[in-house]
Amino acid sequence: YTLSLHDALPISQTDYLTRTERTTVNKSFTASGKLEVALTRGWEQHPVLSQRDTGKSTLEDQLPALIRLLEIDKAEADWAQQEEERRSEIREERWKEVEKQAFARVAYERNAKRLLAELDSRDTAATMRAYADEIDERAASLAAPATQAARGWAEWIREHAERTDPLNGPLRLEEVTSCSHEELQPHMHGWSTHGPYLR
Repeated sequence: YTLSLHDALPISQTDYLTRTERTTVNKSFTASGKLEVALTRGWEQHPVLSQRDTGKSTLEDQLPALIRLLEIDKAEADWAQQEEERRSEIREERWKEVEKQAFARVAYERNAKRLLAELDSRDTAATMRAYADEIDERAASLAAPATQAARGWAEWIREHAERTDPLNGPLRLEEVTSCSHEELQPHMHGWSTHGPYLR
């Protein structure tokens, strides 16, 4: 707050003996209606409260009301700050909950895609093994050099099938602890991926 005190106009007096004029401060504290206290907030142009001395009430008599206003305003400001902190904590907790659920959905999508890829790889590996068996059967009816080449090819196919078969890899759910903002955002239900505020 800014407190402004506007005093009455100074008194000009003429000394009749020396014929000089001098200006003095009005030390007579009678109510003149010219003494005013204006209380303004730093960011506002108009005063929050303005009090002026009057014939019925001096400025000193009005000061308790001014002090009471300051006390009420401070209490309201403190309450508003506490309320904002409380709401901020609620927003933070809700955002963390939404983010956790979003990570769970991303993990579900990734595991579903992985399952389809593993099923394709498993079917491909089974097809490779069946083809290697067919090559072995065909190799039995071939001449000596071609038989050896065909069996070598069938062996390589079986080894490749073992390497690419998902049953020989890790068999567990994928847990997602980090991902891109773009992948997470569709699951945030309007919340930002960067912090506890709505987009």
